[in-house]
Amino acid sequence: MDRMLTGIDRRRSGEHRGGSKLWAWIALITVYIVWGSTTVAIRVGVREVPPLLFSGVRYALAGAILFPFALRSGGSAAREADRMRPRHWLSSAVIGVLLIGIGQGGVSVAEVHLDAGLTAVLMATIAIWMMLFAAIGSRTWPRWWHVLGASVGLFGVSRLVAGPSLNGELDSVGLAMISAIAWGLGSVLAATIPLPKRALVSAAMQMMVGGAVLTCEAAIGGEFGRIEFDGIGPGSWIAFAWLVIAGSMIAYSAYSYALSHLPMPTVSTYVYVNPLVAVVLGVVMLGEKVGPRELVGSAIIVAAVALTLYGPRDRTRTLPN
Repeated sequence: MDRMLTGIDRRRSGEHRGGSKLWAWIALITVYIVWGSTTVAIRVGVREVPPLLFSGVRYALAGAILFPFALRSGGSAAREADRMRPRHWLSSAVIGVLLIGIGQGGVSVAEVHLDAGLTAVLMATIAIWMMLFAAIGSRTWPRWWHVLGASVGLFGVSRLVAGPSLNGELDSVGLAMISAIAWGLGSVLAATIPLPKRALVSAAMQMMVGGAVLTCEAAIGGEFGRIEFDGIGPGSWIAFAWLVIAGSMIAYSAYSYALSHLPMPTVSTYVYVNPLVAVVLGVVMLGEKVGPRELVGSAIIVAAVALTLYGPRDRTRTLPN
């Protein structure tokens, strides 16, 4: 893990620029696979630990563990060129609050009351929000194949998951949508505002701030009084460890790196690849059955990713004043 993270961090700080695109793709594929596996881990954990507390502690712990290592990463030249400034902390705090404090926190609460399928579809709208905010920020129209790819991907997720329905409270649906909007906005800002050049440093700062916000939200919501440590089984502890190490320290750092090195529509494909990975892992690891609906949904998602990544090239059009 150390070797992988150090490699990613060196490339963001400017070393080995020829391989930066390769490492960006490795980072995105890591997000595809790892975040696709975290769905099961989160559902196991929140059975015995309140959702905001579960997410807050794991992000804060992951950030605190990663931060000292991140400060020493990248070589002496990178450390000298990437000194911490107040604006770095402010920018990281903004991204941490949007992605983790609101994005992760909102969906953690919402998915307790919503069907898994509906939650997956609502979170798949992140790709659309990312595209919209990126277009507003750059004042350029989204390319038509990116719009089509995001729409096809959203439809594919709705086919892949088991019949999403409004079997939950409407305020939970609204909360999940707010989470998707916050994650989309935070992802776009992360590629534009001044953040530390080293991906590990930036990710660790965001996780510490976001985790602290989630933990405060848990305290305000009275979740500390509802936790019973004697009732937490081995499965929840294993899920927690996986989420801290793989879901947060590795995948969140990889996501930060991918955002700074790949086009926004390309990075956004993770939101509809993750449910596909979750289904594949369910088949391989849990022996779950795959029916016609899953096969059709999977084919649609693959088509959406291909359309987003390999669509025709045309001239960029600027938004009117």
